Amino acid sequence: MINGKQWLGVLGVVVLLAGGCQSPALRLSKEGLAQYKSSDYPTAYETFSKALTYDQFNAENNYYAGMSAFQMGRYDTAGYHLRLAWQKDPSLGDVKEALTEILIREGKPDEALNFLDRDAELTAKTKDPRLAKTVNKRPYKLQTEEGMYLRQADDRCRVAKVYEKLGDLDNAAVNYERALTMAPHDPEILMTAGQFYARVNQRTKAAKLFEKAYNIDPQTPGLAEAIQKSNMTVK
Repeated sequence: MINGKQWLGVLGVVVLLAGGCQSPALRLSKEGLAQYKSSDYPTAYETFSKALTYDQFNAENNYYAGMSAFQMGRYDTAGYHLRLAWQKDPSLGDVKEALTEILIREGKPDEALNFLDRDAELTAKTKDPRLAKTVNKRPYKLQTEEGMYLRQADDRCRVAKVYEKLGDLDNAAVNYERALTMAPHDPEILMTAGQFYARVNQRTKAAKLFEKAYNIDPQTPGLAEAIQKSNMTVK
């Protein structure tokens, strides 16, 4: 959640594609990424801050500035940058999870839940924009909206996980059920909900969810381990 592996790949590709004609902002992003990967968080923060002078709302640079600040224990600063990253691109799961973690560490679980619930309601209202790829001749520029649409159930699971972490199992179950309604044939969502029900000892329900996920895609990452850990078998 908090290591930003998804962003490491994305930003690395952007820098690579820039080749030898890098802008100052891309050059700084490349330097900051190398510093972050080497755990030099103070220097990385300064470098990403310089990159943000060229575009203060850049999601990638705000994410890494925020994560550098997080690693230094500067939660207020980290939260500021992560909120900017989320405002720029609400589809990014790494940003949401990092901001949630910070709010919980600051002793603000209600604020974390309000943020996640507001975010989940926002993505739930997003319509599938992919038809524009076929009906429009103009370049497709709806990647953020597409990401939000495709991750609606993930966002609802994120809310559920925080409720579970706080010990509110009833609201956790409500939100896992909402996720299942949104994506009844998504094996990862089925697995995630199944793991929850296994943890709360509702083994019959967990087994049914695991079995459905297995029948849809037995190669779902983590599914075999989840079933084994729960001491269950599927048909």
